[in-house]
Amino acid sequence: METPVFRRGEEAKRSGLTSASAAARAIGGDYLKTFVTVPGVIVGIVFIVAIALLNYRGVSESVKTNIVFTIIELTGLLVIIVIGVYAVVTGAGEPP
Repeated sequence: METPVFRRGEEAKRSGLTSASAAARAIGGDYLKTFVTVPGVIVGIVFIVAIALLNYRGVSESVKTNIVFTIIELTGLLVIIVIGVYAVVTGAGEPP
């Protein structure tokens, strides 16, 4: 008999697998092709193995890596916001 806790654990596992596979497809697909030509399947497999090794290493390292990537993403978003504010304030954002 399945319990709600068991069901929730299964849902979390499936969600993680879906997220990891989507990230592997994205990295192996469009993102990396900008820089090098490598088969997407190989890149996806390497990405999944790298994430698995990081998780195997420990939760603490995974959290630290996640924090670093979050800071990188936040920095990119802030740069875009600053550029947008500058364009609106100076009038450079007006269409021709």
